Amino acid sequence: MMDEGFLGYSRSNGKVGIRIKIAVISSVVCANTVARRIAEKLDNVVAITHPHGCGQFTKYKIPIYYD
Repeated sequence: MMDEGFLGYSRSNGKVGIRIKIAVISSVVCANTVARRIAEKLDNVVAITHPHGCGQFTKYKIPIYYD
């Protein structure tokens, strides 16, 4: 049997909430632009971007950055 409950929080106006922000997380540098554009279009959304990815490492694990 499951215990029923609510994992939210009380807001200052007396209402309850389940989130304040939504994070759009890119796992590779190639997705950073998309994550940023999504965050720009929506309220209370933040983009968390990644500096590496898409196979941009040398055999010595030294990152290669492109502008």
